[in-house]
Amino acid sequence: MAERTDPSVPAPTRPSARASRRGLSLGARIFLLTVALVVLAVGGAVLVTRMVGTSVADRAVRTDLDHSVSMQSALADNRLEQLYLRALTVSGDPNFISYLVLAIESDDVFSLTDQLDERQRDLGFTFAVVLDADGVVVASTDPRLGDDTFDDNPLYRTALDTGDYVADGLWSRDDQLYYAVLVPLATSGVLQGWLVAAYLIDDDAAAEMQQATGSHVAFLLADAAGDGGTAPRLAATSLDERLAETLVPTLGSEPAGVDALEQQPRRLELGERAWMAQSKPLIDVAGERVGHVVNLASLDEALQPFHRIGQVLGFVGLAVVLLASLVSFLVARRVVEPVRRLGDAVERAAAGDFDQDVAGDERGDEVGQLASAFGTLLSELREKRDMQVYLSELSRTLPDAESSTRTEAIPTERRPAALLGIEMRELARDEVSLAPYEILERLEQELRRLSRGIMLQSGSIDGVLGHRLVAVFTGTRRSERALSAAAGILGRGGPGRFAVVLVTGQVASGTVSWGNRPSRGLTGGTVEYLEGLLRVARPGTLLLSGSSLAEVRSQLQMAAVTPTEHTSSVSSTAFYSIDGARLGQLATQEYSATQEMTQTSGTVTPATIGPTGHVTLAAIGIGSVLGGRFEIVSELGAGGMGIVYKARDRELDELVALKMLRHDAFDGPEALDRLKDELRLARKIAHPNVLRTYDFGEADGLPFISMEFVRGVTLKRLLEESGRLPLSAGLHMARQLCRGLAAAHGQSVLHRDIKPENMIIEPTGNVKLMDFGIAQPMPRRRRDEQEQGALVGTPFYLAPEQLEGRAADERADIYACGVVFFEIFTGELPFPQGGNLMQIIRRKLEQDPARPSSIWPEIPPALEQIILRCLERDRDKRYTEVATLLGDLEVLRA
Repeated sequence: MAERTDPSVPAPTRPSARASRRGLSLGARIFLLTVALVVLAVGGAVLVTRMVGTSVADRAVRTDLDHSVSMQSALADNRLEQLYLRALTVSGDPNFISYLVLAIESDDVFSLTDQLDERQRDLGFTFAVVLDADGVVVASTDPRLGDDTFDDNPLYRTALDTGDYVADGLWSRDDQLYYAVLVPLATSGVLQGWLVAAYLIDDDAAAEMQQATGSHVAFLLADAAGDGGTAPRLAATSLDERLAETLVPTLGSEPAGVDALEQQPRRLELGERAWMAQSKPLIDVAGERVGHVVNLASLDEALQPFHRIGQVLGFVGLAVVLLASLVSFLVARRVVEPVRRLGDAVERAAAGDFDQDVAGDERGDEVGQLASAFGTLLSELREKRDMQVYLSELSRTLPDAESSTRTEAIPTERRPAALLGIEMRELARDEVSLAPYEILERLEQELRRLSRGIMLQSGSIDGVLGHRLVAVFTGTRRSERALSAAAGILGRGGPGRFAVVLVTGQVASGTVSWGNRPSRGLTGGTVEYLEGLLRVARPGTLLLSGSSLAEVRSQLQMAAVTPTEHTSSVSSTAFYSIDGARLGQLATQEYSATQEMTQTSGTVTPATIGPTGHVTLAAIGIGSVLGGRFEIVSELGAGGMGIVYKARDRELDELVALKMLRHDAFDGPEALDRLKDELRLARKIAHPNVLRTYDFGEADGLPFISMEFVRGVTLKRLLEESGRLPLSAGLHMARQLCRGLAAAHGQSVLHRDIKPENMIIEPTGNVKLMDFGIAQPMPRRRRDEQEQGALVGTPFYLAPEQLEGRAADERADIYACGVVFFEIFTGELPFPQGGNLMQIIRRKLEQDPARPSSIWPEIPPALEQIILRCLERDRDKRYTEVATLLGDLEVLRA
C-alpha cells in the first residue's frame, strides 16, 4: 500500500515566536557570560590576594608587636642598669661624700649643688637629688624639689623596706615618667645620705625605642586616682604630633579603654591609616600600676607589598578580559550559528512542518547531539502524523465500534415481581423548616443510600415521586431479596425515618414515550395495592401483603420474626406488619452471595447454569450486571479462554475491559492458580504501550480479569482492512511494540502470545500490548533447554523452540515480534498458511521464512535484515534482548 497523506488538511500555522520575543541573543549572552566569568576570576584573584595579604600582614604585625614588647623590656632593663652604674660612680667618690658631709654640717648646699650639676652633665642624668640620711632633700639639680622630703617616695620607701638600701625602676612625677635609681652615700660604713638619679622618658626616648624595635611606642600615665581610667595622659610617644593628638581619644572610644589592648592586639584607625596596637602596664618601683606603654605597628606599611601585587594582577586581568572578550565573541559566533539554524527548524516544526532536514547532526559535539535528537523527534512526529492520517482515512470504511453498545428498548411484558415501596417520612416532615435546595439535597443523599442497598439485592428503582420511591425485584427469590433490602433500609435508617411496604404480584412494564423522552412504565393492580398500603404504613415498620408473606415466611421463621395481622379498608384481604428494629438481624444476611442470576435492563432473569453449577458465558448479555458491580455494555472480542466485554465498573464509575473466562478453560485448581499468577505478573507492568491490568475475582461464579479499557482497533482488524501498513506508520507501531515488550521483560515477564489480535491501536496512534493471559515468569538464561511443556499460543507466531516443546525465553517473544513485523510491512505471514497444523509446524521447523523484499520490493534493506534476524530458527542468532532490537529500529526513519 502506498504512503498516505492528507493534502486536504492544511498544516497549522501561527505567528513566529521569534518575532514576538525580545531580549539578548544567545551569542550576546555567551559573550557577556564569558566576559563576566573572566572578570569574576580576575576580581576573585585580586580579592583572594588582598585577603591573603591582609592575613599575612596581620600575622607579621602581631609578631612584630610581640618582638617590640620584648625589646622594650630589655631596653628598659638596660637603661636602668646604665643609670645604676653611673649612680655608683657618684656614690663611690669619697670627695663627693665629703662635700655632702660638710654641706650638711655647715648648712652649705651650694657647693654640693654645683657638684651635682657637674656630675649630671658628665653622666647624662635628667636630674639628680641628694638626700640626707632621713630622706630630706639636701641638694637637687631640679629647683622644683626644694626642701621636699622623700619619706613617701616609692624609691626611698622601697630601699628602706627591702633592706638593700638600693632601689631602681619607673617613677611617675608631675605628669612625667622617669627611669630612676636610689643608692646610699656612706663613709666607713656610716650612712651619710642618698643619691637619686633619673632619666626622663620623653619623645626622644620613645623615638630611640622606635628605632631599636621597629614599632612606634606611646607611654600613657593613668589619671590622678591612679586606677588606669579610660582617659589616660600621654607622657611620651614616637608618633608625630598629628597622630599623637588622636591616640588618646581613639583609645578612649574602645570598649574597656586601653586595658582591652592587654588581652590581645587590636586594630585602630589613627588618622587615615590602620594600626595594630598592643599595650603593657607600667609598674613603678613600688609595684603600683602607673599607666601603659602602647606599641603600635602600621598595617598599611605591612600591606603595601600586597597592594602592589594586587595592582599588577589588576592590569594583567584587564588585559586578559580584553583578550577573552575577543575570543568569546569569535566562539559565540561559531557556536550560535548552528543553534540559530536549529531554532529556525523548531519554529517551522511548531508551525506543522515536520518534513524538513536538520543540519548539524554530523557534528560530534553537544550541538550535533541536539540536532540528531531533534531530527529523531521530527521523524517520530512525521510517523505519528502519518499514522493518525492513516487511521483517520481507514476509520471511514470501518463499522461503528460502538454500534453494539446501545441498550435496546425495554420489552413490553407482564411478569411477576416484588415491589418495595419506600416513603421517606422524615423528609416530608422537614419540608416546612428547610429551604427548597436543602430539601432536594437531602433527597439526593437519601436516594443514593437507598439505591445502593436495593442494587446490592439486584433490584432497581422504577420511579421516584416526591418523598416516595418504588423498587422492583424480579426473577428467582425476588421476595426474599426485597425483604433483605427492606431490612437493611429499616435497620440502618433510624427510628421514624422510613415507612416500607412489600407486595408481590403481576405487573405490566415497558417503554412509554411522550415527545422525545422515552421512559419506563409500570402499572397493574399490584402497583395500586402498593400505593394503598403506603397510605396506612407507619414510620419504622414494614407492611407485607399476604402473598409476599407466604414467599418470605421461612426466612422470617429463621430470624424468629413474627408479623402482626391487620385488616383495613384498603383491601378486603389481610396485610401484616413487622417492626423495623426486629428486622435488623436480616440486614446482615448475605442473600446476594447465594443468588445465581443476572440482571438485564432492570429486570432479573434466571441465569444459565452449566454442568458445574456455575453461571455460563451464554447468560451474559448487553445490560447484564455481574456480581452487582460490572454492567455489560458490549462485547469486544472472544478467544480461546473466554470473552472480553466492555463494562462499566459501578464501584469505580469507569469503563473497563472485562475478560470473563470459561470454566472449561481450566483443568483444575492449578489452572486457576496460573490465572492468578497472570494477574500478579501483569500488574507489575506500568508502561504507555502496555494495557494495564486492574483486578482478579469471581462474579456470579465466573472468574474474571478487569483491565484498562481502550477505544481503538486491533492490529488484526487493521491488517484485514488495509493489508500492509505504510512504512512510517509501520515503524511507529513496531517501535511501540518493542517498548511495551521491553517494559514486560524488565519485570521478568514473558508474553508468549504476541500477535496482531493482542495489539490495540488508539485513535492517537498509540499502540498497547495486551492479553498476558498465558504469561509466565521468565526462566534463567541457562535453564534446562530440554524441559518439556505444553504447546501454548498461536502456532503462526510461536518460535521453533516452543513448537518443539522447549522452554521459552525472551528470544521467543522476539521471534513473534519478527512475525508481526513481517505482517505489518508485507500484509502476509512469513510462511505459507495452507495445510494442517502439523504441516505448518514442519515448515517453521525446517524452512527459512520468505524474504520481505519478495513481497514488498521497496522495503529498506536495513529493515529487512532486522526482520530476518528476528525470524532466525536458531535462537542464538536472534536478538538476545528487546532493547537491542529497539535500538536498531530507532535508527530507521521513514
